[in-house]
Amino acid sequence: MERTVSEDRPSFEDIVSEYGDFVFNLAYRVLGNHADAEDAAQDAFLSAYRNLHRFRGESSVSTWLYRIAVNAALMKLRKDKNKRTHSQTGIRRDTVGKRSRRTGETRNQQ
Repeated sequence: MERTVSEDRPSFEDIVSEYGDFVFNLAYRVLGNHADAEDAAQDAFLSAYRNLHRFRGESSVSTWLYRIAVNAALMKLRKDKNKRTHSQTGIRRDTVGKRSRRTGETRNQQ
């Protein structure tokens, strides 16, 4: 892997080219969806780019990217879960059929 002139670190272009498939496949295994995996991989590389100066070289680049990619995929899962829990009426789907603490009424499914 080619190193940057000013530092003993891999260049970002080299990281993307060498680990692009690795990051995408990891995100796909977590998310199970091609489009979501592409989004998570892009988020992971953006995060890696922004934090390349923090890579200390104490671990391999693949280990560092693995953690970033898993975090990006899990964040995507969380964001998507939050979007799915609200219906168009504003009632969270996971509360349908449960009693309201305030009124004691049972919420019916819409």
